[in-house]
Amino acid sequence: MAESDKVKTTIYMTPETWDRLILYIRDKYGRDTKATSITIEEAVKEFLEARVTA
Repeated sequence: MAESDKVKTTIYMTPETWDRLILYIRDKYGRDTKATSITIEEAVKEFLEARVTA
């Protein structure tokens, strides 16, 4: 899929939500960001899906 074909979405988060996102990524993938190939986009998507289903 070409970059121009992707749908862009803006998500506004409070500082507290950003903190929870960072903790979620650290808990799930560890602190060594080089050890995983997950992108920020994928992590945010997983985080938001987990919050919706919780």
